[in-house]
Amino acid sequence: MTADELLIIKKLSECRYAPGTWSKRFITDLFHIAKANNEYLLTEPQKEWIYRVLYQKRKQLPFTYEKFKSHPHCKKIKQVA
Repeated sequence: MTADELLIIKKLSECRYAPGTWSKRFITDLFHIAKANNEYLLTEPQKEWIYRVLYQKRKQLPFTYEKFKSHPHCKKIKQVA
């Protein structure tokens, strides 16, 4: 994991989530993996989803979002009809 990815995961782990949501489990699992092993490599879908969850939680993490808002995955997901 890069330093930026670790920072995002750490900040997202401090956010409030609705009970039992997928994003809460995903971030919690990644946070525990990161604590145990800093050398863990994220897959491309995992990298994409940490930025997507950051976009969802941008109101709770305004400074972190501001830093990473130019990332291509850090934006609203467009619905395909």
